[in-house]
This record gives sequence, structure tokens and C-alpha cells, in this order.
Amino acid sequence: MVDPGLNPPPTQLTVEATEAAHRGAGGDPSQRHEFDTVKARTQRQIVLRRFLQHRLAMISAGVLLLILLLALVMPVFWSYSYGDTDAGGYLPPSGDHPLGTDQIGHDMVAQLLRGTQLSLLIAFTVAVGATVIGVVLGALAGYLRGFTDALVMRFADLLLIIPQIAVAAVLIRAASGSWWVVAIIMALFFWMQIARITRGETLSLAEREFIEAARACGAGTPRVIFKHLVPNMIGSITVNATLAVAQAVLVEAALSFLGLGVQPPDTSLGVIIQENYTQLSTRPWLFFGPFVVIVLISLTINFIGDGLRDAFDPRQTKVRA
Repeated sequence: MVDPGLNPPPTQLTVEATEAAHRGAGGDPSQRHEFDTVKARTQRQIVLRRFLQHRLAMISAGVLLLILLLALVMPVFWSYSYGDTDAGGYLPPSGDHPLGTDQIGHDMVAQLLRGTQLSLLIAFTVAVGATVIGVVLGALAGYLRGFTDALVMRFADLLLIIPQIAVAAVLIRAASGSWWVVAIIMALFFWMQIARITRGETLSLAEREFIEAARACGAGTPRVIFKHLVPNMIGSITVNATLAVAQAVLVEAALSFLGLGVQPPDTSLGVIIQENYTQLSTRPWLFFGPFVVIVLISLTINFIGDGLRDAFDPRQTKVRA
């Protein structure tokens, strides 16, 4: 018979300590330690956590979201359409027209909202189109190598050395100048850098064991690229697509300012600047309205791209996962 004195009954402190340990291991979430490794975070959770803790990126995302909401929702409630010319020309800012009117009598707030809509639509279309083309061609070049690699990369080098804006302007002028024509032609000149980056990552990933295993299991080229390679490059693809949006906004504004982009009666931020830059000294609000919007869009998207880069890069140490 065991002596009870050798095994005393558990004290209240021991019981509480045991319960606390169980709670920390998987019970009450409020008791879990910050560095608890019982439940590992997924890669998606780590990336999201890093991005949410990037203050500048979050502020920029909020500003960009506000611009998008204003551009999409405010025209529904605004008193004037971007095509209305009922008001007089060059009216100063007032309660009815906070940014005044242009020479023809367009309300500048309505023009600015429409221009923001169209500039962002073109920029996002260019980013998506250029990313798809660049990722597909870059992955094919890096995976197949040989003749395919040489053909794709030499074609990309050729497009990089020609004056892209001049050629794009000629093609847009030869076409109708509609926003979708502008977007398609710009996308055809935006994919090269994305393709070069994708090719470099593909060359590295193609030597990894999981790609060799996929080949050994009989996976064809399309399956290896889109099932195994592209998902492992999603970080760099997302960052480059984001930065392509900011670049497309600036290029579209430059083309439209030169009269070679979006054509009236439609409008964009570049068109508004082109029509009113001569009023900079006398009516500066006509110029600085679209100018400030272009700067805000470009800055916020670049800061969001920086946040995404820091979130996807496992070598970053500024934000704890």
C-alpha cells in the first residue's frame, strides 16, 4: 500500500497551473502566447499579417479605396454629368461648382470623376493584360529554354530599345483612340519587364525537386507551368502587377496630354490637364485638380507595392510574421 504522504493531493496552485497550460496549448485563445507554435500559420496568413502591419501601405490602401469609391459612387449623386455644358465657361469655384467650370462649361468635379474612372480603368486593364502576357511568355522561356527562351527574350529586348511611347502614340492615333484601344496597345508595350523577372524566377524554380517530381509523374508543360511554377511566383507577380498600374496611369496621362491618348468627347486625367494647363497662372484649380489625383494614385499604388513586396519577401525582418 502506497503511503499517502509520498503522493500528496494536488494543491489548488498545481491545478490552476495545469489548466492554464491546457488553455495556452489549444483552449482559450486569449491565453495563447504570441509565439505559440502549436498551431502554425499558413503562408497566406503570414503574408496578410505582414501587409496589415505595414502602416504606409495600409494608409495608401485606404486613400486609394477612397478615390475609387468617390470616382464610382459620387457621379450617381452629383448634380452634373461630365458631358453637361449648361453652365457658363470659366466660372470660378462656388457652391454649385466647387472646382469651377472649363472653357466649354463642363463642371470640373464631374470631369474629374469621369477622368479618374477612365484613367483607373485603363491602368487596371493594362496591368492585367501585361501581367498575363509577361507571366506566360516569361515562364515558357525559362522552362523550355533553348530556342524558345532566345526567341522570347530577343523579342522583348527589341521592344525595350524602341521608343515605346512614340510607337504606341502612332498606333493609337491610327486606331480610334477609344479607351480600350489605348489600354490594349499600352499592354503590348508593358509586358517585357514582367517577362524578364518571371523568366529569372522560372529558371531557379525549374531545378527544384518538386518540379522534377511533377515531370517524373508525367505532367506536361502547361500543367507544370500553371500548376507548380506560377503559384510559387505569386508574390513577385502581384508586386509587379501592382506597380504596372501606377506606371500605366502616368503613361496614359502623358499620351493624353500630348493629344495621342483618349480622345474627346471622352476624357481622362491626362486629357483634363491637356485642356487646362494654359490656365495654370489664372485659374490654377483647373490644373491642380487632376494633377493632385494623378500624384495620389501613383504614390498610393507604389506604397502598396512596397507593402506587398515586404509581405511576400521572407527575408524581410521589419515586420514580425
